[in-house]
Amino acid sequence: RKVKCGGEQPICQRCAARNDECIYKLNPTLSYTQRLEGRIKELEDQVANLTKSPPSLAGSSHSSPLVSGVQDVPSQSSRHATDEQGISRSFRSLKIDDKGSITYHGATSFFNLPSDRTGHGPSDMPFLNPSSSDTDLQRRERLIHNAWHQRAMENLNEVP
Repeated sequence: RKVKCGGEQPICQRCAARNDECIYKLNPTLSYTQRLEGRIKELEDQVANLTKSPPSLAGSSHSSPLVSGVQDVPSQSSRHATDEQGISRSFRSLKIDDKGSITYHGATSFFNLPSDRTGHGPSDMPFLNPSSSDTDLQRRERLIHNAWHQRAMENLNEVP
């Protein structure tokens, strides 16, 4: 059975009577509580900003829908925009296979598309035909990805 410490220092009467070690927790200060509340607000703002579809991923087939009921919250500083770009860059190495499983392949992986290694999306590459449709770009990416995958498998099996 837990009994609250009386708070007398250095040892409370209950612990002294039982010859126990007196351990008591101090209540958090008002400034600490306010800092935590501010941090919670900041994190909630970041989550609200991230639920918006980023412009760079607007045409992606894997972009997540907006959560209903979430209000648009404007960025409070350029740091938030930089954070969002960093998070967007972090997710470029995540791949979704045909079964919907998500895997991570780092920058030096054979499973990364060449466009991932340069840090630009296929729409930023001048050698791609800008008049081609999204399905052509997706097909091209899938073929390049498959070629890299086959090359990796050949290397694993020591096939020339």
